[in-house]
Amino acid sequence: MHWKNTSEASVEYTKSYTSQLIVTTGKEFSAGASLSAAFQGIGVTVDASTKTFSSKETTSSETKEIKIDVPANSEIWFYQRKYVLSTDMTFINDAWGSLWNAGSEGGYHIQHGKVVSEIWAEDYITTSTKLEGSQNKSFTSLTAAGLLAGSTRQFGNLTEKARKTLKGMGIDGSQKD
Repeated sequence: MHWKNTSEASVEYTKSYTSQLIVTTGKEFSAGASLSAAFQGIGVTVDASTKTFSSKETTSSETKEIKIDVPANSEIWFYQRKYVLSTDMTFINDAWGSLWNAGSEGGYHIQHGKVVSEIWAEDYITTSTKLEGSQNKSFTSLTAAGLLAGSTRQFGNLTEKARKTLKGMGIDGSQKD
């Protein structure tokens, strides 16, 4: 948001902004997993700054209103911080006393889904200088390797409930790469 005050007096502007989690890609996968709970309390460190996501940012939506004074003959820019998180998901069937990766139909390729989420943070900045560009950081989950089961079952050999649930999310065992 940008405000320009061309008058000889200070002007007060009101700005509403919303903190929330929005799934932009992979809604069918996120329905079966509680991403909001997974992201709540997680910390992301960029350079020397650490951001820990609150429940307001990940499990609910909250709109706030702020008042911004723009001095005479000046400009102010308002920026809200947005985090875009890409989550790769695999699926595990807990059956027969073991954990099994969901494999492909007639094979053992682990089935996966991708969810892209935006977290519109409660963080904002007002500045008299226009900011340019964005900053991208890639993070590898420290727990991803530990989330895979020791063995993989072919899709047709998963429990009926697992196959039905996965099919409801668009996973039918056909993924080969």
